[in-house]
Amino acid sequence: IELVAPGDDVRIVHILDVAEPRVRISDPGVDFPGIVGPLHPVGTGVTNRMSGIAITQTVGVLPTEPTYWREAILDMSGDGAGYSTFSALRHVVLSFKPSDVLSFEDGGDESLHNVFEGSPEVMKFKNEMRAAALRTAVYLAETTKDLAPDWVDVYERPGGKAEGLPKMIYMYQVQGPRFYGEVLPRAGAMTAAAHLPLFVNPAEVLDGALVSMSSLGGCKRDITYLMQNHPVIKEMYRRHGEDIDFRGMLLCSNGDNVRSKQTIATTAAGVARYLGADGVVLNHLGGGHPMVDVMLGCKELEKHGIRTVLMLMEMSSTPGESGFVDFVSEADAIVSTGNFEEIAELKPVSRVIGGTKIMELGDDAAGPLNITIRHILAATSTFGVGLLRGADR
Repeated sequence: IELVAPGDDVRIVHILDVAEPRVRISDPGVDFPGIVGPLHPVGTGVTNRMSGIAITQTVGVLPTEPTYWREAILDMSGDGAGYSTFSALRHVVLSFKPSDVLSFEDGGDESLHNVFEGSPEVMKFKNEMRAAALRTAVYLAETTKDLAPDWVDVYERPGGKAEGLPKMIYMYQVQGPRFYGEVLPRAGAMTAAAHLPLFVNPAEVLDGALVSMSSLGGCKRDITYLMQNHPVIKEMYRRHGEDIDFRGMLLCSNGDNVRSKQTIATTAAGVARYLGADGVVLNHLGGGHPMVDVMLGCKELEKHGIRTVLMLMEMSSTPGESGFVDFVSEADAIVSTGNFEEIAELKPVSRVIGGTKIMELGDDAAGPLNITIRHILAATSTFGVGLLRGADR
């Protein structure tokens, strides 16, 4: 366990996930239901949070685990800190190492091997790590139970006070997280059929019902901390009753073939129409397949007169090339959160936490480093938390 503060000459590597310390005050006091606590609805009552603090997990490469997407780096000072909002937090870093008695082999059955995560034993170990970190987050936050809060944020259920305003929905594309402890599968990557869009109470997401189980792409990863503090959800709550009528959100995955992608897009558009949506905000979880799903969703929604705004990460190693692997003419309102092929030059640091070598590259983690920003934690996040943007000049 190590402590890190903003401005420290520190680089954290091999980050798996980050969570904010939280504890439910209202009865029943169930935190991270289905993982830490028993199954019980959240999103109502009172929850204490320790703002500005993060429980951050690191672990080195595990046997059978692919490394192409796995690395996630965070610099706490210098130019590198400017790529990630997480450099502004105080981190309690938990560095994990598997016991020598554990076996991570898949028994030779390749059908059990996840091409993004590794063998079932590797996935189980990482999920146990995540659960341990979430228990730590609750344990730390329990120290606030008898304290008066510095401020209170109120998230009211969207209702009638927004009558007459444009009806908005958030279509949240995710990487196969756990919702109340159950995996929301993503076609291909999670060796299961893509789930249909799920309409949920946004407050449940902010209150710990949704947690990350992804090890993909540090720059774009579904991070539990960002789910707990989702900028898009919080902004739509803030504007509810002022200039929009926030009707709720859809959790969506991506398909791995044309039929499954079209099914997701058609179903999402049907739910949006049923809810009377005038507009939908869509985010791209990152990668090629998910981009196709977002564009199909945009096309299907616009076909029914529902306007869309897309939050997209770009992927282009050549200046002047399109950063989008797919595009439809209906996508005429796009917010770019940066190009993950952009090169970042990171200075040497005096202290490294989490490992000694950069995964895949093999470079000395202490630096200096010349890397694409896909390795930097949340650098191109499409949740509205990124510090980069693409501008049309």
